[in-house]
Amino acid sequence: MNCFNHHTLVAVGICQDCKNGLCITCISKYTMPICSRCNMRRAKSEKAKIINELLLSLFVGLLFVAFTIFTIVKTSNGNAVYSVKTLLINAIAVFIMFYAGASLVAGWKELNSFTSRIFLFLPIVGWVIYFFIKLSIAAMIGSIFLPIRLFKHFKRLNQLKRIRY
Repeated sequence: MNCFNHHTLVAVGICQDCKNGLCITCISKYTMPICSRCNMRRAKSEKAKIINELLLSLFVGLLFVAFTIFTIVKTSNGNAVYSVKTLLINAIAVFIMFYAGASLVAGWKELNSFTSRIFLFLPIVGWVIYFFIKLSIAAMIGSIFLPIRLFKHFKRLNQLKRIRY
């Protein structure tokens, strides 16, 4: 079998994904035996997953902000005059709610990374209880894991941007 990219060279390995033959030059290009096309496909897929999680965090955070603003407007009873202290408290409340919403996603994703599949046999009531317990735990641990996950994601996006294809 010859190399997929260099048709005159003998293949010494195969791509992990597409099973095409790779020569010594192609096989040593990356840390694992993978062709450039499959590496690009993996990088794009990973980038899309990271961006989807970031957008979901942003959306949930903005949803919490909208609820907070709606609540602030409803409780103001039409009072359009705000003091500086009230505006500052409202701004802090909006920021905290945005962070809470975004961290809920981070906590949920972190729980998904180690939650086992033992809960697959639960009846519907069990799933509802499991969902609310997991949501509560996600809300608690999310505030810790949000900055960590953001740092990891932005660092990885920067690395993916520099991958040579």
